[in-house]
Amino acid sequence: MFFKNFKNIFLICLLFTSCSYRNSSQMEGVEDFVLASNQINEGKTAILKMQGKEVEKFDENLLEEKKELVQEDDILNIEIYHPKREDLISSIKTISSQNGFIVREKKIFLPHLGYIKVENLTLNDTR
Repeated sequence: MFFKNFKNIFLICLLFTSCSYRNSSQMEGVEDFVLASNQINEGKTAILKMQGKEVEKFDENLLEEKKELVQEDDILNIEIYHPKREDLISSIKTISSQNGFIVREKKIFLPHLGYIKVENLTLNDTR
């Protein structure tokens, strides 16, 4: 009984899937697929060009890195690595995760290392 029902269900599914419409005019060759993939890798502007849409010229000034300076009362999160001093790593990690390091009088205080001047440095320079 079960196999008879299974056979009927299988035949019905086979019938429905074999009758599906396949729009062959949308099928592209391998070369077109590779070209489209390369354009997608180029980003959003290439995709918009593929769709025939106009792409506005991008303002290059927007790519300039904003140079934020460390100032008084800034709070810094700091991570360090030392191959032997686990106590140093854990104390700095604890302070950084709880409060952060506050810039006071142009300096921050790191346990076991002392005061370090950081005011008016960029974030990259501070590293």
